[in-house]
Amino acid sequence: MRLTIGGNYSKSSKSAAATLLDEVRRIMGMKHDSVHTEHTYCDWIKQFVKCHRISEKQALFEDSEEKIKAFLDI
Repeated sequence: MRLTIGGNYSKSSKSAAATLLDEVRRIMGMKHDSVHTEHTYCDWIKQFVKCHRISEKQALFEDSEEKIKAFLDI
């Protein structure tokens, strides 16, 4: 599953290729975080997205506290 970050891009736009995980990797790289930490964070994000069947970035922020609690209680 690929969550696009940003708004409504045309399919031919290079920006459309950017995903949530790409953005996480970019930010972690700028902070000089360990590659192992990056992989762990991305794995947790993938599990969270799959658990809640999230298909849009905006859905990550709707009822986020409840989603996190439910995810961690599993």
